[in-house]
Amino acid sequence: MLFTDSDQAVAQDGLGADIAAAEEEQQGEAAIQVVLSGAVAKVVYKSAIQAIPNSLAFRHSFLKLLAQFKFEGSDAIQQAILGSIQRDFGDTEESWALRAQAASINQSSNSVSSQVLPCKCQGKHKHYLCLSSLNNKA
Repeated sequence: MLFTDSDQAVAQDGLGADIAAAEEEQQGEAAIQVVLSGAVAKVVYKSAIQAIPNSLAFRHSFLKLLAQFKFEGSDAIQQAILGSIQRDFGDTEESWALRAQAASINQSSNSVSSQVLPCKCQGKHKHYLCLSSLNNKA
């Protein structure tokens, strides 16, 4: 069977379309992977704390929300949130308490609880939980 120039051009155009479709599919899969790895969640978090920078409770709400989902990048996002808490709130009692709660819960269940542990200091301190609450809870 003999192929003419026009037959060869049609075959090449079909191959080109297949290659373009494959490349487009790979780009789509890469975009999905970026979303699944938490890139969008990181951008939302960074934008949110720029808008509300001085609220530890606001950051805690992100930890509680994140605990409801498990995906490839969730642990890295949690570490970024905890790091931002340490960076922005330093060694305040509230910061230490929230980070200690997250560490304690991570050891037992690998996620941050959606509950704040009750403080057993009977209101002597202003914070989310006492370290003694952690010790008594364990």
